[in-house]
Amino acid sequence: MEDILTRLLVPDNEVIKKASEELRVAFKDPGVIPELCRILGTSASPQIRQYAAVLLRKKFSKQKNWNKLNAEEKTQIKSGCLASIQTEQEKAVSTGLCQLIASIAKHELVSGWPELLQLVMAGVKSGEARDRVLGMQLLSVLAESAGDQMKANLKDWLQIARTTLEDSEEEVCFLTIVTLSHFVRRTGSDEANIFQQMIPTVLKKIELLVKANQDRATAALDIFDDLIECEVGIVIPHVKPMVELCIAIAGEQALDDALRIKAVTFLGRLTRLKKKTIVKHKLYIPMINVIFSIMAQNETEDNDDCCEDDDTPAVAASQALDTLALSLPPEKYISALLAQVQPALNHSSPFVMRAAYQALAVSAEGCQEHIRTKYLNKFLEILGNGIKHEHQAVRNAALYMLGQFSEYIQPEISNYAGDILPVLFQYLDTAFSTLQPGVQESSSVSRIFYALDTFCENLEDKLVPHLPQLMERALASLSDSFSIRIRELGINLIGSAANAVKSDIIPYFDSVLVPLQGYLTMQHSEDTQVLLTTSMSTLSVLARCVGKEKFSQEFAEKCLTIGMQLVESNDDPDVRKCAFNLFGAVATIVKEGMSTVLESCVTLMLKSLQSTEGIHLELSGDESNLPLENLEDDDEEISLETETVDDDLDDVKAIGVENAFVSEKEQALIALKDFSTECGSAFYPYIYQSLEESWTLMDYPDEEVRGAAILATAAFLVAYFKSGQADGLAAFTKGTTSLIPKLCEMVEEESEHSVVVSSLDAITELLKHCKLGVTSIQGVPEMVVACITKIMKKECACQDPEEEDGLEEEEEAEQDELLFEYAGEVLPNLGRAMAPEGFAPYFMGLLQMLLKKTRKQCSVAERSFAVGALADCMEPLQGRLEPFIPHVLPVFMESTKDEENDVRNNGVYGLGELVLWGGELMTQHYNQILSSLSVLMSIESAPRVLDQIVGAVARFLVIGSSSIPVNEIVPVLMNNIPLKEDMEEYEMVFKALTALYSAGHESVKANIPKILECAVASQSAKEIDRDTIIPIVSELVKQILRDFPAEFQSVASALPAEPAGHLAALTS
Repeated sequence: MEDILTRLLVPDNEVIKKASEELRVAFKDPGVIPELCRILGTSASPQIRQYAAVLLRKKFSKQKNWNKLNAEEKTQIKSGCLASIQTEQEKAVSTGLCQLIASIAKHELVSGWPELLQLVMAGVKSGEARDRVLGMQLLSVLAESAGDQMKANLKDWLQIARTTLEDSEEEVCFLTIVTLSHFVRRTGSDEANIFQQMIPTVLKKIELLVKANQDRATAALDIFDDLIECEVGIVIPHVKPMVELCIAIAGEQALDDALRIKAVTFLGRLTRLKKKTIVKHKLYIPMINVIFSIMAQNETEDNDDCCEDDDTPAVAASQALDTLALSLPPEKYISALLAQVQPALNHSSPFVMRAAYQALAVSAEGCQEHIRTKYLNKFLEILGNGIKHEHQAVRNAALYMLGQFSEYIQPEISNYAGDILPVLFQYLDTAFSTLQPGVQESSSVSRIFYALDTFCENLEDKLVPHLPQLMERALASLSDSFSIRIRELGINLIGSAANAVKSDIIPYFDSVLVPLQGYLTMQHSEDTQVLLTTSMSTLSVLARCVGKEKFSQEFAEKCLTIGMQLVESNDDPDVRKCAFNLFGAVATIVKEGMSTVLESCVTLMLKSLQSTEGIHLELSGDESNLPLENLEDDDEEISLETETVDDDLDDVKAIGVENAFVSEKEQALIALKDFSTECGSAFYPYIYQSLEESWTLMDYPDEEVRGAAILATAAFLVAYFKSGQADGLAAFTKGTTSLIPKLCEMVEEESEHSVVVSSLDAITELLKHCKLGVTSIQGVPEMVVACITKIMKKECACQDPEEEDGLEEEEEAEQDELLFEYAGEVLPNLGRAMAPEGFAPYFMGLLQMLLKKTRKQCSVAERSFAVGALADCMEPLQGRLEPFIPHVLPVFMESTKDEENDVRNNGVYGLGELVLWGGELMTQHYNQILSSLSVLMSIESAPRVLDQIVGAVARFLVIGSSSIPVNEIVPVLMNNIPLKEDMEEYEMVFKALTALYSAGHESVKANIPKILECAVASQSAKEIDRDTIIPIVSELVKQILRDFPAEFQSVASALPAEPAGHLAALTS
């Protein structure tokens, strides 16, 4: 064995490889334990002794291996370890021995190992510094590996730590802090007081470590993360001094990058988890000041603003600022930020100016509503100045800001397309004209593409007039004379344009397909591989946008074949991810025609979901570089999914997953979800295994995968329900009975907002598609209502529910308001999944909370979504509305006067829904409501609100009550169609027109041209519920053609070709 270990030290890969294989075999031999013990005690080589300690720890990490030894053998090994640790002089070997002792202690402390505890106690109380260091080193590894076994005496250990924390020896203090980090997670309310008393000393000692030993200070800061994640409220009284220390560390340029990065990153994490305390003490102001100063200190000339992966203080500061923007009340955050940004915009240094644009850019997601309502014009003026700035660093940052605003400040920024796009086109033309073959392009080109990409993708129909100029440049960028990077960006841009304009990309489809097919079929090097994956992604987008019209069954099958071949010939997670995306897109076209290839597609995807490739296990205390992952006592591999997971992962300190494999898993889940919704019965045989895998991945370390797994799991259960098969329905009920409680638990306990949103979305989808199938399961309605209540009361983990006095009610981050929006979606869908008499008591229980959210002091988002949720609940309460009308009618009436468009829109919608579903109960209110709508119509300028008024008027006409002044309100309808923005209201408009037609109302014949114009508009609308709306439209158009052929032909003959085609489609 010693010979094998010696050969592992030889600097020759072949020798190491052979020795590793011999070690793997020898490790399974029962005689390996005494041999390793001998080496540990007698070898002259420190590294060989270290290897022996590490291998013994690996062997004894499993309880079953330790239990195979008899009592005498155990005693010999324990005493040998304790003797060795006291005489060992080499630091690395001593560390390995401590880890070995801790591994054994995990099994032995339950029954008692007094010699070990006596050694620790004697060490920490010794007058010799070396002994105290050894004692604390042992205690720190015991706290890490055997902390659960030490919990019974935790108070005593904390009292010892209180003493050693004041030790004059720096390493003893450092190891005490490390020990406390491990004890935090085992601390309960009984020990909280002792722990709290030590925190001021911990802060002082870390401050001293910063001056004396930055590496130790960096490691010691880990205790802050453990403290803020502790379930017991230890940290709240000490947040202010913790923040002040981290601010001082982060702002000191002379310190090591690693230390500053950890400090500034902690400021972001602390704000995310303890935002109420941060706001109460106004700590966000100095935080923002130091974060901005770090960003401004970065004078790197060519920084990649939009996709920074560098590990630098400036990048960490930018990420921390992003977290602050997401977590803090936007009004407070933006005010503090502008105190830094405004002077910076006028600074003489372009790098300080760049920091200002970067800061505004990363604030867009977290403060989108606040920016739209309070700062839009000001920030757009700043943006306009930046993208025209003479210095490249400033211009690049402004282009990044444009991209971020394009993504989040919608739809307002799209209104400036006519001003922004010509500037971007001009920049791109200039950049192209200066490019030289073989010369690396400047970072500005990437920024221009990034800004164009995100701006165009979010323009939707507003991009159509600019599509010729855009596609001319995008197609030109695919020329072989340009670099691989330029071609990659050009392919991406085509995909973004298609995403925006949907079927309007069809005229360019053939031109785009030629280069894409070339990239898909050519032989690729490592450098050109990105052209393959990007082409697959763009082809997926095109498939979803152009549909069957251009993406024939034959071509769809060809795409599947190409995708399969590429996966088989490229063992690359990026290729697999893009192939899965393509398979899902093709499924939207061929539907059940996927049956012939589903088995091979699903098998590939399940393999990706099951794979542990890309997962790296960081073992505790392993600095030996031994091939530990290949060492097992039998042929079992470490598994993340088996029942022995706790045993297998006992020595795992951290689990890391490569991003590419994370994205592959996420896309596999999305594609399987696509199959379940698009392929009908053809996917039925694959639901069971897909469901098993998605269920497992709901606990995956990465939040994107968790979110995708949640939504996929819900979709698979919906597929079971829709199958109509007895075993499918049984599987649905069994799965949903387990899933709803799990989702409700995740809403309450999950710290990541995105996962909570996915959980709420999954509940909504199940209710929407399966209705009574879900609500008839015992206890489900109560669980769902309790879940909504938790969100509204802000008692969920991601809402920082810890009590802090002195906080104003309305101080919420926008991402917390997003939760309220999704909870507001769950409620009406719960109602539609129940009988009105069953839903009414639950609604009554939530009513006061919803009404509270409509008050003027609440944010725009809260008011809008509360009013919208109330409005959506009118339909499921049909026949049971009487007790609720006195509460909701005044809210809807008042909301129509709100200064915010969204709130007015939802107020008008609520009035219309109340009239539609309230029946005779609402008759007495008709005149009041119509009068209010009339006043609003005369002063309203927002197109969407005007459409909603038309929708409300249409609802009056649909009712057909004799109490309604039909002749007075028909002109309101006719004078305000076609609709301007809210195309979904065509459902009510055409129901109203159909009612008028059936009643023989004279307005119909007089308005046939306008009615047919609306019919064409609805037929060509992209984002509407076509399955619901188009049949209503088509039926009326056919009646008009039958009863008024001359008038119909007169309109049809005057239409251009495309609208005429839409009209013809409605009559076929």
